[in-house]
Amino acid sequence: MVEAGTFGGEVLYGTLQNGTLSAGKISDLVPAEVQEKYNAYIQQMIDGTFMQ
Repeated sequence: MVEAGTFGGEVLYGTLQNGTLSAGKISDLVPAEVQEKYNAYIQQMIDGTFMQ
């Protein structure tokens, strides 16, 4: 949009689904089963199925 000269004047929403937001990496000190659960929750948020 910047290159095309059309940037500005509109609201942009950053989400996990459109790739604007991302979840941080978990420390290797976190147990593998907790990391798996965390990654599953993130994927559910991306898919739009979290807490449904």
